Amino acid sequence: MNPYRRKEKKNLKDASSSGLLLVSLLLILLFILMQSRNFVLQLTATDVLGPAITVLSPQNTTYPTTSVQLIFTVNKETSWMGYSLDFTENITITQNVTLTELSEGGHSVIVFGNDTSGLMGASERVYFTILPIHDVAVINVSLPFDNIYSGETIDLDVTVRNKGGIRESFNVTVYYNNTVIETKPVNNLTQGSDATLAYDWNTTSVPAGIYVIKVEASVVAGEAHIDDNVLIYGAVRVHPKPLVQIRPSAIQAKVEHDFEIGVWIVNVTKLYHFEFDLHYDPSLLYVEEVLVCDEYGMFLTSPYARGRIYNDGVNGNLSVLLTQSNEATPVNGTGQLARIKFKIVRTILYSWKPNSTNFLQCALNFDNLKIGVKFEDARFLEQYDGEIAVYGAEYKFTPVPGDLNLDGMTDVIDLCGCSKKFGEAGESIFDLNGDGTVNELDLILIATNIGRTKP
Repeated sequence: MNPYRRKEKKNLKDASSSGLLLVSLLLILLFILMQSRNFVLQLTATDVLGPAITVLSPQNTTYPTTSVQLIFTVNKETSWMGYSLDFTENITITQNVTLTELSEGGHSVIVFGNDTSGLMGASERVYFTILPIHDVAVINVSLPFDNIYSGETIDLDVTVRNKGGIRESFNVTVYYNNTVIETKPVNNLTQGSDATLAYDWNTTSVPAGIYVIKVEASVVAGEAHIDDNVLIYGAVRVHPKPLVQIRPSAIQAKVEHDFEIGVWIVNVTKLYHFEFDLHYDPSLLYVEEVLVCDEYGMFLTSPYARGRIYNDGVNGNLSVLLTQSNEATPVNGTGQLARIKFKIVRTILYSWKPNSTNFLQCALNFDNLKIGVKFEDARFLEQYDGEIAVYGAEYKFTPVPGDLNLDGMTDVIDLCGCSKKFGEAGESIFDLNGDGTVNELDLILIATNIGRTKP
């Protein structure tokens, strides 16, 4: 065999192996290049597009409320998010939010976002409609008492609710029967919220009787369900305003006579306590006796918890108080609270005031008057001077003519007292004829009646 041929064959074999290796290397390189190209293409496509944003709420529908949630998803990390409502300026957000105070009618919203490279993406614009329900209602009326006295001021609390889907403003009026007590506004009450209004019912001019309290919320625009705009509170009884008076209200007596008066109460309901101060002129009158208990025929019944009778004869003030115990039954209607016996004072102080009729006059006036009533076994109501109809009395006493010191006889003591005031002008008990001056005419009137003991 030719040695050169064998060497040629060996070289061909080595070349073939080298070619296969080269081809394999080329194929591997080509595969790597292809994978790298796909990666670069994928990376480039992602980098040139902004975030993908999908709005889940609101949807293309009608909402019965003015608040709608804005809910969205985004496929990548963002450096900024915002939304535009009804093509207005973007509002920055960091997460899902609630769109509030939406007006009635159509709306649209779109969400924007920037990724960390600054590329912006946007959702599709969503169109939706706001058509809220309008519905206000009166849900509660509260009174502290169902039995009251004419003249009381009662607190009424009214609770209203916005049962609709939009803020509402309306008026709320309270009536007793068909008479308005008061109207108050409710402004911008949010949907689903309650408001409590406080009213004062002054019953001073309300006649006694049974009344129905009615509360009415005005109908708002677009409101269809109006049955709950009116709420009726059950019967409230207004009892007559009590009357406290002195009987008899006027009297005319001789100076040497004593007399009695009665303190009466009229149209009272469940009376359990009373107290009063009675003012009189101590220069003319003196309190001899006061009777208040039912054993003497008086109105308030026993057993009693406490009582007080105190007479200040110097200043002319009689103070009387009487209270039932818890075991006693309060009294109703009309009756005598106290019987008072007065004595007409005889004095040499010349302290009484004259008048044009030549009678001695004395007014009896109440002060610090208070009555207590017990309603519904739990309510203790106290009423005072201004809440009770009160009538005092005016008494006239006939003195012996010229008896200026009221000792029952016209004598030289009266004549001397008058002469000491001779020439004095103005109102004076010594000016017997009322001409404005103490003069000889007054002295003559006294001298003419010296020794007289009867009016």
